[in-house]
Amino acid sequence: MMNGKKFSVAAMAGLLAVGVVSPMRASGHITITSDDMFNQIGQWYRQYANASDMDATGLAGTVGGPQVWNFAAGPQDLVYRFDIVDRLDGGHGADFPDAAFAERKTNESTSAQSWMYLKQAPGSGRANYGFYDPAFSATMPSTPFASPIVDFPASMAMGNSWSVGTSFETEVDVLGMFVWPARILYSASATVDAHGIINLPGIGFSDCLRINEIATYVVEVDAFDDGEEGEPLESLDPNYQYFTTYYVRNYYWLCKEKGIVAQLTSPQETAPPADGFPIAAQFVRTFELHHPVIENPPGAVTNLTITVTGGRALLTWSKPAYASRFVLQATAEPGPQAVWETLTNTTANFYVDESPSTVLRRCYRVESQK
Repeated sequence: MMNGKKFSVAAMAGLLAVGVVSPMRASGHITITSDDMFNQIGQWYRQYANASDMDATGLAGTVGGPQVWNFAAGPQDLVYRFDIVDRLDGGHGADFPDAAFAERKTNESTSAQSWMYLKQAPGSGRANYGFYDPAFSATMPSTPFASPIVDFPASMAMGNSWSVGTSFETEVDVLGMFVWPARILYSASATVDAHGIINLPGIGFSDCLRINEIATYVVEVDAFDDGEEGEPLESLDPNYQYFTTYYVRNYYWLCKEKGIVAQLTSPQETAPPADGFPIAAQFVRTFELHHPVIENPPGAVTNLTITVTGGRALLTWSKPAYASRFVLQATAEPGPQAVWETLTNTTANFYVDESPSTVLRRCYRVESQK
């Protein structure tokens, strides 16, 4: 609680979870990619959530694995539906011109809605441009980030880590007496620190990864009017001063072809919450989803460069989106009747050919594969 104003992280994220180890044997590590996330218009998922703080003792599980998180049972106070929709859905997308689509959240009990504005950037990950949420701020519901963050990379595997940072402007209601312009400096660091199997209501068992994230919110406010007498407040440049800092720890569970299926969120604290915190502010679990497998074809190879030195040819090329392997072939006589020799089938984007010193002419081609 910040002087009467509670900053809800629900607008910045959308999920929650709990972990209990069972005797079942979990499978090996998996890799989560952009194809597993919800980033295509028409996809949707529904989640159960708690309505108030709850006991979370032991729910997060431990670092490492394999382990089992049994989330089949849990609070069902609220039901949220998340739909991937056009950026202009709801009429607020003009404030987020670089986003490619929006994730619309609907509270099925109250019909209240909010939007998060996103783009799946090939080879980079999910770019988050901000959100529109009247529950976060009734007077400033549209909240673009000063710069987008890549909150979930394009590929995530056990041991991976990443950090993000941005800022956004809002207002702070202090004790119901003052409304001050505010700027939130947001940063987060995340690590994929556990793996195993998760059991979800209505879905069953799936291999999963767990992400452990610590988020920091530095709150700055513009509490005083330093302008000339009679000068309208809206004409003044903000003069932000440090006010307070809050920390939140999030655990996310991700599955193949299901995206983020659960999230466990700590209460907001003035110091970083400990791992395995005993009280959860939010616990959500996916129980229904529509995520058809979308086969994104690999892009064409570009920037093929050949450098010949000392009788060797170094070939390099750029890695296109959705490509994981490359087949490099060579021929002495290109054309419809050409006979192509495969030099390598590789995950790398370079190759050293030792043959140029023994041939008069050599042509190359590189094929990208899924």
